[in-house]
Amino acid sequence: MKLKRSKNKMIERFLQGFLIIILVILTIFMMNDVNKIQGNARVINYAGIIRGATQREIKLEISGNKNDSLISYLDNIFDGLMDGGGKYQLTKLNDQKYQKKLVELNKS
Repeated sequence: MKLKRSKNKMIERFLQGFLIIILVILTIFMMNDVNKIQGNARVINYAGIIRGATQREIKLEISGNKNDSLISYLDNIFDGLMDGGGKYQLTKLNDQKYQKKLVELNKS
């Protein structure tokens, strides 16, 4: 009887350890996915900033007011979107269509 209890406890402890290891591995994968999602969200936010600030810069240029610091700010963001990293630590997206559009915009 004691041998059976001892064996059952060993099996129970093994299963607990195994499940904890699986939980740790799944947590690591989850954290990696959260980081990817956050990187994508930053790209979306900064793309919106580029859109809005570009419109503002065009209005300023049309009215005869230059704003070189705004242009520099936009260039820094755009470089981060194209190459990843940069001053704003943006994620480079591996979407070929998106990258192709950025190259086209950079030529303009």
